[in-house]
Amino acid sequence: MKYTLVFILSAVLLCSCGRRAHEHRLAAAADTAFYFAGEFSNDSGVPRLLDCATGVSRPVAMEGRPYLRMTTDYLRLRQRYDQPLYVELRGRLLPPSLHSSDTTALRLLADTLLRTDTTALCDPRYLLPGMYEASMEKTKMNLLLRGDYTFILREFELHGAARENIFTGVWGRLSKDRIALDCRERNGAPDEGRHVLMFNPDNRILTEQLGKIQAVYIPVYL
Repeated sequence: MKYTLVFILSAVLLCSCGRRAHEHRLAAAADTAFYFAGEFSNDSGVPRLLDCATGVSRPVAMEGRPYLRMTTDYLRLRQRYDQPLYVELRGRLLPPSLHSSDTTALRLLADTLLRTDTTALCDPRYLLPGMYEASMEKTKMNLLLRGDYTFILREFELHGAARENIFTGVWGRLSKDRIALDCRERNGAPDEGRHVLMFNPDNRILTEQLGKIQAVYIPVYL
């Protein structure tokens, strides 16, 4: 597929990520539940999810009906096969539990269980953390997606007066092939705005449709 690398994304990000929170009440909710897919296990009462998008094994909060359903299905599976249970769900990341020996890992709270599958496993093509880059004649953007679901977006002016804008925030999956960047700060000042990007697992490219123009992020390293 032939892409036209047009970089008006920087201007759009400056506008929408640079607006104040009261102008974007509906654009970026701080506690939005995101889509997660992963391999669930619950051995010795220690539930964990191997997150397909990041490769990180996360503790799962032991509360709610989705958690009970996952545990029940997993124990049934373990009676026949020694393997984790593939799950898709909507959930939120919570601060580490003070009562856990792991005081650094964010916990996953399952709000809605979408489906379970006793035969599927994580597809490595959907690993997302890494550096992505988009550029044009006068501007360059670097997007760093981290495994803890935070991001840094840097905009550089390549000619004329040296200028750099730094956007930081959180990212998450809206579905298997869509991710959201929720801006929290621009150059250290509070800001909010959301951008939705499509992910192609075959070429690892992130794209955003801006009217009739498609902005393209190409992976630099993953």
